[in-house]
Amino acid sequence: AVPVHDLVEQLTGARGPTRGTGLLRAVRGGAPAPRGPFAARDRRELTLAERRDLALARQIRDLSLLVRLTGPAAVLFCVQPFADTGNRNQVPQERELLGAHDQRQGARWNRVREFALACWPRYAAALRAACQDLGVGFLDLDARSFDGWSFVDRVHLTDHGYAQAAEQITEMLEC
Repeated sequence: AVPVHDLVEQLTGARGPTRGTGLLRAVRGGAPAPRGPFAARDRRELTLAERRDLALARQIRDLSLLVRLTGPAAVLFCVQPFADTGNRNQVPQERELLGAHDQRQGARWNRVREFALACWPRYAAALRAACQDLGVGFLDLDARSFDGWSFVDRVHLTDHGYAQAAEQITEMLEC
């Protein structure tokens, strides 16, 4: 229930703004220069694959930072479920909501959805490998592991879905 920037301040004793690059400044002692293949490009010009790679790099960077602050034993990384007809037998309520969502989002969304669905397993595998390298616990909250009406859209859960996610997380923490 604590925002990560407040956690950093508590753990490092840093004072002042710690949001955005300030968070990194508080931990590293200086604002980092943009790095990587996308640093000089306008983000709007990036392909979906480049955006995915950038998101993965940022997620691993942030996870590494959290591990440096807390130690690996204090972290359990849970991959967000991504529900779709291709990876889950949906109940009627989910089909209706996802159909309405798809219609509202339009044709561009279909391309993004198909890309995300195709990439999700590899993205989760890359996160699993990063967690293993960092000594962090890992849980893939795969959409196929949920039963009944669990999703209100592709990534947000119903109360029933959140209860199932909590059970999976509890089981992982008890191991």
